[in-house]
Amino acid sequence: MYFKFFGLQTKPFQITPDPEFLYLSPGHKQALGSLIYGVKERKGFIAVTGQVGLGKTTILRSFLTQMDQANQQTIYLLNPNLTFTHLLKTLLRELGHNPIEGDDPEVLEQLHMVLIEHYRIGKTVVLLIDEAQNMPLATLEQLRILSNLETPKDKLIQIVLLGQP
Repeated sequence: MYFKFFGLQTKPFQITPDPEFLYLSPGHKQALGSLIYGVKERKGFIAVTGQVGLGKTTILRSFLTQMDQANQQTIYLLNPNLTFTHLLKTLLRELGHNPIEGDDPEVLEQLHMVLIEHYRIGKTVVLLIDEAQNMPLATLEQLRILSNLETPKDKLIQIVLLGQP
């Protein structure tokens, strides 16, 4: 009823954020620009922090619409409450490989080989972790190990953490 009265094409004020209607304040522009630059330049770790409701997830969705998906393999973790072992195995599955049976160093080595394979064909692997404050501290501390996977020039995996301070 109000669609016709106000001349609207879509429902306003949805519960889920829609990047099509993103208002970029100077802070949002800086966060989005940092995400894009960090991933394109293979900087490794990128963190975006902010209080609840400030638009972190909306910025992330806008980032996804602006990136070259043909040359990028994006892994979006909806539930970061994982052990490091589970995280490694999830990454391998998302990259199209069955994780080997073994301990963390062996699975990490398998992931390293898979990331090198993606790098050789020009694919950027991006791990997006929204609500990163919910990740177990032990997993968060071990996440830095993934940032050690690199070539002499570039990081093999781009890790984007979004969460509350």
